[in-house]
Amino acid sequence: MRRASYLVVLATALVIGAYGSWVLWQGIEAKHWQSDLFGVASIAASLGMLARQPWSRFLVYLVVAFFCVSWVAAVIDAVNAGAWEKYDALRIFLSLVPGLGMVAVALGCAFVAGRFLRPTSATA
Repeated sequence: MRRASYLVVLATALVIGAYGSWVLWQGIEAKHWQSDLFGVASIAASLGMLARQPWSRFLVYLVVAFFCVSWVAAVIDAVNAGAWEKYDALRIFLSLVPGLGMVAVALGCAFVAGRFLRPTSATA
């Protein structure tokens, strides 16, 4: 069980770190400091997870919350701009599937951080 939990944390850390690296790269190219900050926070969370540091779970929660809120805000902006006015329900749903999948992965990362990155009890 211990090895399995290590592999789950490792995979999650790699997902967060890879995404954070990509966001940081894009932010540097676009000179967009908010993306730079998000990318650095994601990479720090990933490194903390790899080191099995309990504090890293809070950084993961922050990154996941920011990602999910940003995605919802982007969807709301798209609706207000009329992005799907001429689409039927199926096409609207299909256009949202990639984002919903990424939100599901992000929430899975938060679950892994909460489940496997708790501090150990000193009175065990």
